[in-house]
Amino acid sequence: MKSEFNQVLSELGIPENKKSFLFERIIECYSESNRDYHNLRHIREMLECLDSKKEDIIDYPLLYISCLYHDIVYDTHATDNEEKSAEYLERDFTGYLSKDKIEKCKNLILGTKKHQFLKDDFDNKIFLDSDLLILGRERNRYIEYMDSIRKEYEWVEKEFYKQERTKVLQKFLERDRIYFTEEIFNEYEKRARENIQFEIEMYFQK
Repeated sequence: MKSEFNQVLSELGIPENKKSFLFERIIECYSESNRDYHNLRHIREMLECLDSKKEDIIDYPLLYISCLYHDIVYDTHATDNEEKSAEYLERDFTGYLSKDKIEKCKNLILGTKKHQFLKDDFDNKIFLDSDLLILGRERNRYIEYMDSIRKEYEWVEKEFYKQERTKVLQKFLERDRIYFTEEIFNEYEKRARENIQFEIEMYFQK
């Protein structure tokens, strides 16, 4: 991960001493003890998806750093993690990237709040798809994800968690489509819906 990080930030013109500082802090943030799902594994899985679609992505370096920052602030008691994560990126890259590029990164991150793209282009669509790819993974991996999310919200009373989590999941099922890019949609949409339905039914059975 560090070698690609250095390469991408070099493409963006970030100085060597700044790169080392940023990398160490990113690793530290995603290694926090409260992160059972929103950790480095999630980042790596997103980056694997983005890398596989690199030829179609307009500005891969911007998607790369947006991925690293999209959950850099993560507090399950808060409702503004996406806004704070976007501000975090803005602070770190102001003076190094143009305002337009920073704004694009912020829009990518803010789009993950409701998982609706703020700009209708492939970069925004694949970024959101990569973040939600976990929903369409094999059942064993989905169950790991499901359990990890519950651990992140272990402070929430059981019945209330089931109620609120079901609302979130139902919203995904009510969408015309969970995934925006055709390739991801064709490969993962059906299984994502099956996984979500499985989780909802499990809550009603307990």
